[in-house]
Amino acid sequence: MTSNGASYQLYYNWLVGATMVQPCQEQSNATWSCTFNKSGGYQAEAIWNTSVPYGNTITVSVPNEYVQYRDLYGHVYGIKNHQVPIGYTPVWLENGL
Repeated sequence: MTSNGASYQLYYNWLVGATMVQPCQEQSNATWSCTFNKSGGYQAEAIWNTSVPYGNTITVSVPNEYVQYRDLYGHVYGIKNHQVPIGYTPVWLENGL
């Protein structure tokens, strides 16, 4: 599978069965986000920044309910001190359910 195919599969897994609670919109300083729910109390948020050059990140504060995030490579990271590195490509915040 190509890297584009892997990214498509990851986005597919993120979105299938999800209901968009808040449409994607700019939060501040070119940081965009949209929120989703799935059954069983699962909550998620896609977040990214369109002004950060590809391969670089900035650190942003995220709501307390999110305990982990996923990157486009499928890696899962715990969130510490409500801070997450984001860049031009989205990360997927999760409440862990």
